[in-house]
Amino acid sequence: EIIISYGGDGTLLISERLFPKIPKILIKDSEICNNCSDSDVTSIISNYLKGKYWIEKIKKLKVQREDKFLLGVNDIVLRNDLPTEAVRFNLWVDNKLRGEYIGDGVVIATPYGSKAYFKSISHKIFKMGIGICFNNPTKHSKPIFLKENAIIKIKIKRGPGIIVADNNRDFIRLKENETITIKQINEVANIIRIKKGIFR
Repeated sequence: EIIISYGGDGTLLISERLFPKIPKILIKDSEICNNCSDSDVTSIISNYLKGKYWIEKIKKLKVQREDKFLLGVNDIVLRNDLPTEAVRFNLWVDNKLRGEYIGDGVVIATPYGSKAYFKSISHKIFKMGIGICFNNPTKHSKPIFLKENAIIKIKIKRGPGIIVADNNRDFIRLKENETITIKQINEVANIIRIKKGIFR
């Protein structure tokens, strides 16, 4: 019926990969859990059993190479395979070239994930759509905010590069001239939220 994710933000991401779509209650047992309830375990479970909750639906991002794909609740990240070498890539949004970029990579985030790696780079969060920010680019590049139906394509000009999703240890290695597509999909992660104000 439900999964109890007892830990931090990363524990939720792991539990969603292992048990996708099943509603999850987040209980904090870590210094970092931006999306956990502040209430104690007894109150959380008690109020869940009383029906005093709502479900937040988080649409996932999908990154696709011809033969492989990954799903992300927080973000999809392209980074340089070798830390001593920058990655060079072209980025398109809805078939329009937005530019060529050189740096350590790029982060494509959901609103849920905008409080994570995206925020640490851009110092911003957002509530709708898709966000793109650039990690240590050679030229200053502002974050890009897109509608949720945007389709993003990235082509490696100089690599290799690595694509990861959330904290998944699986990854996609990209060679020069390979292209990936990133878009939001209808599959959701279901997060159980205890209604505010019921603990007083």
